Amino acid sequence: MRYPEYLEKKFNFPGFYGVKLALPSMALPDPANDLKAQLAKALDQSAIEPGQTVAVGVGSRGINKIADLVSQICRSIKQKGAHPVIIPAMGSHGSATPEGQEKTLAKLGVTSKVCQATIASQMDTVKIGTVFDDVPVYFSKKAMEADHSICINRIKPHTKFKGDVESGLYKMLVVGMGKHTGALTYHNFALKYGFHTLLKAM
Repeated sequence: MRYPEYLEKKFNFPGFYGVKLALPSMALPDPANDLKAQLAKALDQSAIEPGQTVAVGVGSRGINKIADLVSQICRSIKQKGAHPVIIPAMGSHGSATPEGQEKTLAKLGVTSKVCQATIASQMDTVKIGTVFDDVPVYFSKKAMEADHSICINRIKPHTKFKGDVESGLYKMLVVGMGKHTGALTYHNFALKYGFHTLLKAM
């Protein structure tokens, strides 16, 4: 490996050599195919019946090959005789509007055409309970109208707090599927009860 000529004339540098290091990886070569095998087992054991509707919550996180995964989930649901409906599960992302959230999914490659499923991006929610006597819990109205729900999530550390539950499935259900109303409620009351404590309760 050579230095730029103008530098070599000024300094007596040691020689350098290019080295390539291949680190072991746990990455799946074909995530959608592995998901297909796991889904087959899970759906066989589920209560999903032909003719029923299954809400598929899809977030705005950068999950690798997310469009392939969503497409596979929708295909597997259809093979069960049920009807998948994609629900944007991203709280207030996409400007907290149906159009904005659909655009966010489209940027990830998740569209009705690609996934062969309807996208129900309405922001309406229903109150499904209360925790700590004063914290309402909200959930997507469209998801509640479905017979079943599947939420796709990526487990990762949270940037604001540490605990046994941080930024995975719990947050996708509470904040993502809670839409703008759920996200706002969680973040407002988290200042009172603590992010981790409130997330587990909701």
